[in-house]
Amino acid sequence: MAQRLGIESPLEPYLSITLGAQGVSPLEMAAAYSTLSNFGTRIEPYLVERITDRDGTVLYEHVRAPRRVLSEQIAAAVVGSMEKVVSSGTARRADIGRPQ
Repeated sequence: MAQRLGIESPLEPYLSITLGAQGVSPLEMAAAYSTLSNFGTRIEPYLVERITDRDGTVLYEHVRAPRRVLSEQIAAAVVGSMEKVVSSGTARRADIGRPQ
């Protein structure tokens, strides 16, 4: 599941993996969490969206290739549980008045 969500680093099957027992890059974590926030649709991270010349002519434009890797219902359940941690759980101090 980690690879489907965007983690590319090799992971060993340790029970403590959900506690952060193995290291992955911040970019991989952002890719995985963005897949959840997109309700199961994965989009590869990219650096450059568009390049134009001084006249506004588009020289390059990134083409996204969204891919469903998790059902929308399961992703919604995960997002809902993460929101509950902020609204009424152990991360209440992270509630800054905006959607998580």
